[in-house]
Amino acid sequence: MPIKSVLYLLGTLLGIFFIVLVSVHHQAQKQQAPVQVVVYNAPSVQLPENLSQPLSPKEAPLNKSKVNASLETTYDLPSGILSLVHAQETSGRCKVVSSAQAKGCFQFRDIAIKDVTQRFNYKFDPFNYKESAKAAAMKLAYLYSRVSVFTNASIEARWSLVLAAYNAGLTTVTNSKWDVYADTAQFYPQVTKHINYPETRNYVNSIASKLFGTKHLVQQGDSLYKISNKYNKPIKELIELVGTTTIYPDQIIKVN
Repeated sequence: MPIKSVLYLLGTLLGIFFIVLVSVHHQAQKQQAPVQVVVYNAPSVQLPENLSQPLSPKEAPLNKSKVNASLETTYDLPSGILSLVHAQETSGRCKVVSSAQAKGCFQFRDIAIKDVTQRFNYKFDPFNYKESAKAAAMKLAYLYSRVSVFTNASIEARWSLVLAAYNAGLTTVTNSKWDVYADTAQFYPQVTKHINYPETRNYVNSIASKLFGTKHLVQQGDSLYKISNKYNKPIKELIELVGTTTIYPDQIIKVN
């Protein structure tokens, strides 16, 4: 073999050896290189204290009957009057504003809210049942004290005047002389017959009949048959209640 060819072959083999040697050395360095670990230190978060406490049970719904009973005892009101007024005013609702701008559960207008706030030093939310029921109780008790000053009527008749005053205003009651006409009244129909505002008359009759029992004031042209049909009362039961088949104008018949 010529010398040139031998030298060329040796050079080629040395080149290949050198390439392999460098490759092996580089691979060894990669395997021995330390692994760099990056640690992320997240900022600490302070949890609210209440999360460490047991969750409180869901707030129980308001017991309106219990609220009413307590207020009626406190302010010496007839039992059941608050629920009846609430039902008559808003059909048992609270988020209500009337066309006359009366607001909330017991339908307070702004002037009435201001009066309660100033007279009783009691600021209240008319849309909150518990607060507005207290305001209504205080107002009813106040109206009863005022009515009692200028009438000799029975307790039932006085409360009928109070209901009229709650609906139409105390000034309307006195200016219309409903209290004068009812001065000797014993039963609510003897009061409402003098109320010449149909809305207020129906308002008082509706609530008073539930508070004191349904009563009918006999008028000219009435008969037991007509009264029986009006109250859906069997004629036989009505005669037993009256105790006779003879009735006369201005007679009070206790239907229920």
